[in-house]
Amino acid sequence: MQGISISRITLLLAIAAMGVGIVLSIQFLINPFSLPWVELDQPATIAQTLSSIQTLDQVKAELLDSQFLLGDQPLILKDNFQVYPVLDKDSKAIRQIRIYQTLGADLWQQQKKFRLIKQTEVTELEEAFIKAPSLKYQAHPPQIKEGNTLALTQLQSIPSINGEAPSQGLWFMAIGKLKEGVYGRVFSYMPNQAINMELEWTNPNGKIPHWQRFLTLQNPEPDLVIDQTQNLDPRFLVFRLEATTNSTNPLQFRTLNLHEAPAMPKIYSDALVLASGGLWSPALAKFESLKADLQAKNDQWEPVIQEQYDLIRYHAQITADLAQNLDADYGMNSLALAMNGQWVEAFQNLQGSEFVAKSVIDTLATKAGNIWLRVDAALAVEPIPEIVLWGSVIVLQWDDLPTAEQWLRSHWQFPKRDVSEAISLLQRLDLAPLGIDPQQFIGTIQLLGNSTDRPWQITPPPLLDGQTWYEVDISVIRDQEVWRNAPFPKLAKRSKLMIWKALGLETNNILTVDVPNREGETIDLIAQSIWVGEDGQIKLLATGAPELGQSLTNALGLVKGGNIFFEARGTYDTLGNLNSGVFDQISRTIYQQLSAYGKVSVSEAELSQKLSRWSLEQVNLQTKTSKDILLKIDRDKVDLGDRSYPIVMIFSKNGDLLFEDISPSAPNQWVALLPGAEPQKILVKTNGNYQSLALTP
Repeated sequence: MQGISISRITLLLAIAAMGVGIVLSIQFLINPFSLPWVELDQPATIAQTLSSIQTLDQVKAELLDSQFLLGDQPLILKDNFQVYPVLDKDSKAIRQIRIYQTLGADLWQQQKKFRLIKQTEVTELEEAFIKAPSLKYQAHPPQIKEGNTLALTQLQSIPSINGEAPSQGLWFMAIGKLKEGVYGRVFSYMPNQAINMELEWTNPNGKIPHWQRFLTLQNPEPDLVIDQTQNLDPRFLVFRLEATTNSTNPLQFRTLNLHEAPAMPKIYSDALVLASGGLWSPALAKFESLKADLQAKNDQWEPVIQEQYDLIRYHAQITADLAQNLDADYGMNSLALAMNGQWVEAFQNLQGSEFVAKSVIDTLATKAGNIWLRVDAALAVEPIPEIVLWGSVIVLQWDDLPTAEQWLRSHWQFPKRDVSEAISLLQRLDLAPLGIDPQQFIGTIQLLGNSTDRPWQITPPPLLDGQTWYEVDISVIRDQEVWRNAPFPKLAKRSKLMIWKALGLETNNILTVDVPNREGETIDLIAQSIWVGEDGQIKLLATGAPELGQSLTNALGLVKGGNIFFEARGTYDTLGNLNSGVFDQISRTIYQQLSAYGKVSVSEAELSQKLSRWSLEQVNLQTKTSKDILLKIDRDKVDLGDRSYPIVMIFSKNGDLLFEDISPSAPNQWVALLPGAEPQKILVKTNGNYQSLALTP
């Protein structure tokens, strides 16, 4: 066999080397950065921005070593630029933004490589800044701890209306989300320059910023617009993008505002005050008047004023449309009219029927903040009675009636309108739930005579001949199925008209008096007025026959009002049917109690024999299933002299004594078993008054 010559080997090696060279040359032409040993001669300014060229897997591995992650969804921008978030491994919060340029894949690994162009650190936003717009309508917004911050969690491009976009740079956002809305930062990157944080933003309605030609003034760049509309209240933040001389950031935002331009007339200043308070239509009317005056003088306003005019007109169109397209909801109608500055028309519903007024009040319960800023602005420019009334109604919703009345008086500057009429109207508008639903009430009575010095809060009628004044102190109110003792703090700062109505006195002002020492006799009184103290104590002024006063000299009258009062009853049985052990214990206790009060004319055994025939009532006083034993002892069973009867003793089902009023000096004297939810309460006389008493276990 012939050997291979050295010349042939040399030729083969040369051909192989030539092939490798051709392949490398092609790869170099396709992607010069895929050959890591090749260093290009770059300008110094660019070289400083370059990092090592890596695949995504290499980038991710490098970040993971530092407890960070590379976001999975980059923003793909023009010129092969991709924006990646670098995330905290645990919280997934954005800690860094990186811009890479894709360089294509090499011929061997078929993996794209990326060159890191720029990066910037990302910090969190202040929670107070983020939540401020969502709290603006609250009367008492919650306090946010200073220094609390919230993270940004994803990148997003900025959407555009009609395809508008800035002429230079790459623009994008880092955003975060809460139930209170969305928030974020806008960034820009100019090729070969830094990543610039342009502005921070927040929006309670969840809409993100967008590019739009918002203003009529010509500008080569679009405006950035944030629609912060909430609760039907339009609010658009507009940022004008303008060229600057800053080479690293040639386009920057300028915020459109309602700051006052110098050397302008009062009508212009008033318009800005109204617009700042959300009264866009009245503000636009003043701008139109100013515009007409300038045109009459062949003059024109500055561009900044034109921007303000555009901003006001845009908002005014929205509030005007709402006010013109009213629906069947009286509350929303009034809200829309007031938001548009149509105060008189808006207030008409509050002067209508209680049903219509209640609809408006219910709407204000959640949307009073929409009107409050407008009230404040309108009072500063053109106060009228209806504006003050609206303000007082809002204070009523946010605070209470006394505060609202004080606010109304302090702002009432209309000599031709009586403030007392406004106060009366305000009291009729205190329509929020009282927090208590009276069904019946019980109280004591006092003779006043022919005059009364108390400042009654509803004007009483003149005293008729043959009548006298009485004062009723309400001690106990049945609230649905629960009996409550005075005072009644939930009623302390509410409208006396509403309390009068809630007590049923508007439709039935007859009070029934159980006359002391005159068995079974009742006398009627007529309630004429009411007084409610600062602690919620309620007193009624009533008229009645003078002879009732003679029966009140040494006794406590019982006044009943509201629905007809029926004493509750338990399940009847006899003591003899009880368990013998329980019966014996009850018998001993009764004998001991009677003996302690005075002599007992029979022996304990004889009393026990009599007791076996006594009736009892089983009632649930301690718990819903306690089956307590109620004994009502009439005078024919036990005669303890002249005193009120029956004598009452209450035992547990085990025979333990829970209550007794054998002694006239007992702190609580039995009156009645109160109807209502179980466990039931009893009505007792205590220290010259009545109260409901619970027998807790």
